[in-house]
Amino acid sequence: MEDADREVLEFIGDQGKTAEQVSDRFPAFDLERLVRAELARPRRTNPVKSQSHRAAPAPDPTFYVLTSRGAEAIGLEPYTLHSD
Repeated sequence: MEDADREVLEFIGDQGKTAEQVSDRFPAFDLERLVRAELARPRRTNPVKSQSHRAAPAPDPTFYVLTSRGAEAIGLEPYTLHSD
């Protein structure tokens, strides 16, 4: 694992971060690389939201969380609040 990967995983941490937060802090980092390596995964912020009328759904920001493997890679317990 590269140093940049570790820094991003530590930034995501146990609580997770939005894609925008990660890109603001690490503008040139390819977050999808961590997803492909199964170190982080996207998670919708409100996966069960429903609406009582027809309207365009409000956009949910993509929220990235560590997988068990990602947590373990940076020394956290493998089963964090947001992991698999």
